[in-house]
Amino acid sequence: MQRYQKNLLSDNKNFAIEYVERPHTQETMYCGHCHIHYEIYVQMGGRRCYFLKNSVYEIETGDVVFIAPGLVHKTSNIDKNPHSRLLIEFDEKYLDDLNAFLGGIDIRKKFSQLLSNGYIIFRNEEHKDEILKACRLLVKSDESEDTFDKLKCRLSVGGLILDILSSIDETNKASEVSSRYKISEILNYINDNYNKNLSLKETSEKFYLSYYYLSRLFKEVTGFTFVAYVNIIRVNKAKLLIDETDEKLEAISEIVGFGSQKQFVRVFKTLYGISPSKYRSIAKRRRQS
Repeated sequence: MQRYQKNLLSDNKNFAIEYVERPHTQETMYCGHCHIHYEIYVQMGGRRCYFLKNSVYEIETGDVVFIAPGLVHKTSNIDKNPHSRLLIEFDEKYLDDLNAFLGGIDIRKKFSQLLSNGYIIFRNEEHKDEILKACRLLVKSDESEDTFDKLKCRLSVGGLILDILSSIDETNKASEVSSRYKISEILNYINDNYNKNLSLKETSEKFYLSYYYLSRLFKEVTGFTFVAYVNIIRVNKAKLLIDETDEKLEAISEIVGFGSQKQFVRVFKTLYGISPSKYRSIAKRRRQS
């Protein structure tokens, strides 16, 4: 396996690029995950299964996946053929910097509208070669130690983002993998009932599945156990309430379905790296700025 990973402009932690190329492997991202930054995933070669929120998609060479902060996602193999991908990660500070550079275009607002569902998959045959060429240049430019070259690389990502944003068509989407439809049904059920006392036993009975079969399939598709996934959904809903309301944290914990404040704090800190109270302080400062 050849692996390339490097943070660009190491003095600024709000932007990073990672390139991975695997010539032949059965490796799968076993753990689903989410994070507090935006992510752009570009399939540079081969194909992958991509679990996003409640669905599983077949991603092909040239496809671009935009992922919002907090969205649970995971990739897995379709076959044993080679595959490669480029990952671009950035936070809201990068979008603010891009806004300032462009002088008035509200990229942050555009991203918020675009990712209202948590993600979008861009597939466009007309732009595929252009996107892949731009991404190869990004990987190549990061081999330079010159600060000016790194700055050009950073701006090139902004240009790539703008090109894709201006070309997105709601009809250009990857196909959902139908064999996992039952899991999509279950994930929708969890998202609709996350604040209730959900259990794997009750859910398996509701969907007429074996307890052990659902346990194995759920972990295989999402990368999480049933309980861990439910808690992640609850934490993400709690984060929205912290962002948008002045509701007390104890009340938010109860609203989203946690059995105790202690459990809420522990899961929130595991997922986001900070406590809910610390996150609220940061969110308040962001709203006031």
